[in-house]
Amino acid sequence: GINLEPKYSDNEAIIKVINGKTNSIFCILEEQCKVNGTDKGLVSNVLKTCAASGLIEEVKKNRDGAFVVKHSPASVTYTADNFLDKNKDILTGGLLTCLKGSSNTVIAEAFGVLPDMADGIPKGAYINSQFGRSMDKLLDVLNSTAAHFIRCIKPNPQKVPIVIDAETVLGQLSCLSVMEALELAKKAFSLRLTFEKFVRQYNILAPGEHMAAIADGIADWREVCLEMVNMYCNVPDLEGPAY
Repeated sequence: GINLEPKYSDNEAIIKVINGKTNSIFCILEEQCKVNGTDKGLVSNVLKTCAASGLIEEVKKNRDGAFVVKHSPASVTYTADNFLDKNKDILTGGLLTCLKGSSNTVIAEAFGVLPDMADGIPKGAYINSQFGRSMDKLLDVLNSTAAHFIRCIKPNPQKVPIVIDAETVLGQLSCLSVMEALELAKKAFSLRLTFEKFVRQYNILAPGEHMAAIADGIADWREVCLEMVNMYCNVPDLEGPAY
């Protein structure tokens, strides 16, 4: 095998600080909403509770209503103005009951999944909790598939064409583990196909005498693949039972 142990970038720590089950920004946000707290109280509690993680900092330029989160690519300053009001931006109990009882089946089904708020806002009904559940469902879908991703790189903070900021691009490449993936590709084959899949995908390059067997699915895939590659690359042998 390949003697290589790449160290991939991991943002688990910052995810825990933002959306952990305890002592996270989202937990503090929901708690402040329940006790009718203030935006400044939210910032104060975030700094007090999460500072030990080393990923949360106080804003030093006379902005007591903001805090800094050290994301993987760069640090981001968040102004907490109206954080609590926006997180409470949910339907009132009476309106939700009306929508759930709608004669329109689409509306009734769409709002029927929301928790009942006739007796107040229950735990997990705030916007941040709904967002967390939505992300969990998205991850479940992604993990159930064999997804392939196109890495989109932002070339510069100004969003102007034909300008590449090296520091900005390198930071994104590191955080997306693209550098590690490129390192692996340099050490080995970046793409591996079975002999059969290779022959079927590039059958137009196959010697004519194998075409009938390829069409019938009874070809000696390894032998045909070897002949195809040797016609263009002069490879003496292919190792492995299937690759």
